[in-house]
Amino acid sequence: MHPMYTRFRSFSLSLLLMLGAADLSAQSTSFSPFKITLFEDAAQIASKGIVNFTAQKADIPMAMTLATESINLVSGAPDVKLRYFKVRIDSVPGSQNVGSWAEVLQANMGKRLTIVYSAGMELDEVTGEARVINMEKGMLLLHGGEDSEYFIPFAEIKQVIVQGQGNFKSAIKVPSTVLEIGIDKDQPFVPMQMYSLHKGVHWTLVGRIHLISPEKAALQLTAVIQNDLVDLNDIDLELSPSEILSDGHQNGEVLEAGKLSLRKGERLTMSLLETEMECSAAFQCDIPWGDRLSDGRLHRFPVENIIRFNATSMPGITCKSYHVIDENNRQLAQIGVTQGSTKQMELHMGEEKLVHVNVLETEVKRSSKVETIGEMTFRRVSIEGKITCFNAGTKFIQIQVGREVKGEVVESDKAKIDEISDEPGLKKMIWRLSLDKGAKREVVYKYDAFIPVQEK
Repeated sequence: MHPMYTRFRSFSLSLLLMLGAADLSAQSTSFSPFKITLFEDAAQIASKGIVNFTAQKADIPMAMTLATESINLVSGAPDVKLRYFKVRIDSVPGSQNVGSWAEVLQANMGKRLTIVYSAGMELDEVTGEARVINMEKGMLLLHGGEDSEYFIPFAEIKQVIVQGQGNFKSAIKVPSTVLEIGIDKDQPFVPMQMYSLHKGVHWTLVGRIHLISPEKAALQLTAVIQNDLVDLNDIDLELSPSEILSDGHQNGEVLEAGKLSLRKGERLTMSLLETEMECSAAFQCDIPWGDRLSDGRLHRFPVENIIRFNATSMPGITCKSYHVIDENNRQLAQIGVTQGSTKQMELHMGEEKLVHVNVLETEVKRSSKVETIGEMTFRRVSIEGKITCFNAGTKFIQIQVGREVKGEVVESDKAKIDEISDEPGLKKMIWRLSLDKGAKREVVYKYDAFIPVQEK
C-alpha cells in the first residue's frame, strides 16, 4: 500500500461493502466508466464494479493507460484477498475503414464485383469474383463467366461496385490496455474499486469580480485545468478546491462538472459560474490607542475607502480569493475571503481624500491615586474627546469610526463598545455615521485613561 493512498482505503472499503450486495445482482463483469476528481495539487482517477473471475483470474479492459505502480485496488469482499495485479498491453481484433481499392477488393474476396478500369484512352468494366490479389505487384485476378479471367492493375481501377452487402472495413489488430487481477480463492464475482493518484493533472479555481457600477459587480468563477498525464476522453469530472490529502477533501467539498475531454499537454478553461452581486462603498477610520491625543490640539486621521461585496458562493465549492477588475478591465487588487463565508469580502481601495476625520481630546483631570488591575499599575486620567467627520465629496456616504482607549468609557455618544482581549482594559468605541454631501457630524465622548505609573 502506497502511503498517500492510506487515507482513502477505509472510505473505499466501507463504500464497497454498502454497495456490494446491490451491485452483485447486476453481475457486471467490468469496471464502471472512470471518474476523475481534480484537486489543486493532483488528481484521483477511480472506478468500481463487479469483477467476474475464472480460475482466480480476471482481465479488465481499461479505457486509459495507467502505470501499475500508480494503481490501488480495494476488494469489497472481506474474505477475498488480492494476490497480484498488473497492467499489460494486448492486441485485440479490430477494424478500420479501407483506404485503397486494393483494401476494398481484399475485404470483399469471393463476392460479385463490377470493376471500372482504364482500357487505353477509354473506360471499360467487367463483372466477376476476385480470386487472387497480388499486393506486391499491384495486380487483381478477376474470374468472370465461362472461365474468363482478367488481370487488372490496381493503378487502372477507377471504381469498385460490390453487389449485395459490401464490406468497407479491413481487419486489424488494435492495442488494448488490460488490468490483470489475481485473487486467493475461487469466487466468481467480487466487488472491487480501483483508484489511482497522479500529480500530472490538476486545476486552479480563479475568481474574478468585475466592478460594473458603485452598486453592482459581476462575479465569475472559472476552472483552469492542466493535463500533463494522459489523453482524457469523455471522463466524468469532479472538482475539489483543496489539496488531495487535506481536510477539504475529507469533508466532501466537491463539484460535479460534467464530462472532460482533454489531450495530454493541453490546458482547458471552464466557466463554472457567472452572476451579478450587490456591492457598496464604505469608509472606515481607525484611531489606535497608541496615539496620545490629549494635548488639546486637532489631529487628522486617514479614511480608508472600502468596497464590500455581498457575494453568493457556488453550492459545494468555495473560492479562496478573487481578482478585482474595474470598469476599464484594470486589475485593482486580489482579495481574500473570510474562512467559511463568501459574504465577508472587502476590497481596500486606499485613502479617501474627500472624507475628513479630525480628533480633539483634552485632559480634564489627573488622579494621584495608584490602582492595580492584574499586573497593571496605573493612575486614572479623565479625558474629554470630540470626533468631527466631514464629507467633502458629491455623494452620500456611510463611515465607520473607531477609537481605541485603554481605560474606562464614561460617555460614548451611542457608540458600540467592543472589548479587545489582547490587553487588559483595552476597548474600542465604534460609531457608524451617515453623511450627505457637504455634511458634518460630531460625536463626543469621555473616558478615564489608565496611564501606567512610570508614564507621565
